[in-house]
Amino acid sequence: MDEIEEIKRRIDIVDFIGQYLTLKKAGRNFKAVCPFHAEKTPSFIVSPEKQIWHCFGCQKGGDIFGFLMEYESIEFADALKILAEKAGVKLTPKNPQLKKTKDELYQMNLTAAKFYHYLLTTKEIGQKPLEYLEKARGLTRATIDKFLIGFAPDSWDLVSRLLVKRNFAKDHILQSGLVIIKPDWSDKNCGSRFRTGQIH
Repeated sequence: MDEIEEIKRRIDIVDFIGQYLTLKKAGRNFKAVCPFHAEKTPSFIVSPEKQIWHCFGCQKGGDIFGFLMEYESIEFADALKILAEKAGVKLTPKNPQLKKTKDELYQMNLTAAKFYHYLLTTKEIGQKPLEYLEKARGLTRATIDKFLIGFAPDSWDLVSRLLVKRNFAKDHILQSGLVIIKPDWSDKNCGSRFRTGQIH
């Protein structure tokens, strides 16, 4: 069991949220006036069985972490420290190098997603795929933009060259899942995993 799950196991969501809101029993659940939007009739529900909360008025919801982050306007890292201390869970110090690698892998995937999205929404090569998504699949442009839906043209090394050009470390590029390789690294042996006119 990881640290987050252990914290959630030790802290009952009803007891925790009850320190912030006046909860009233409602069948198997508890309800309260939502603290995140103005309302007179309680639409904020806490489920002891599922250990989650949800507001049917503003549609916000989550677990104890999500509640604390929303209520106190803090980031996840801060909520983790507060709840770990409350639960008596000792957090394992993070490896700085591991975090740096994860951050680079995240940025790399985001770079690729934005690039594919750019090809779909602004380039001539993406006109037909974009028309297909909007007319045949019924996706709005807002949805396409929100989820960075993109188009991967039939190019062996398009994204691998982009990532090298953006100065991402080669060993991280290999870990990213964005490329496929032949036995040794070279421009010809490292290719884009997503290609052949695929929509992502």
